[in-house]
Amino acid sequence: MSLLRLSSIVSVKRKYTRPKTGSSLLLFKRRIPDDIKPLLPAGSKYAGKAHYVVSLQTSDVRVAAPKVAKLVKETDEDWERLRNPTRAGHLQEARELLTQYGVDPAKP
Repeated sequence: MSLLRLSSIVSVKRKYTRPKTGSSLLLFKRRIPDDIKPLLPAGSKYAGKAHYVVSLQTSDVRVAAPKVAKLVKETDEDWERLRNPTRAGHLQEARELLTQYGVDPAKP
């Protein structure tokens, strides 16, 4: 975790952000919990990885901060759904799978 100095008095911790190698762009990087890995479906954006990494498409930490917050919320929700599956969650996954393969869930 690195620090961003906003002034001589104020510093902010930058959690989940890393500079991209050889670039000034920032990356969102979060370790995938060990209890989640066996629950991941094949083809998931998290499958087969130790870390979930996404480019934030900016080098400005102030612009990146809301993107990081959104990604943290998204990953927390995804992982909570995997830990505690519900019927509604399974139905949503089925709809997404149908849509991914070009099938309209309303008219299969």
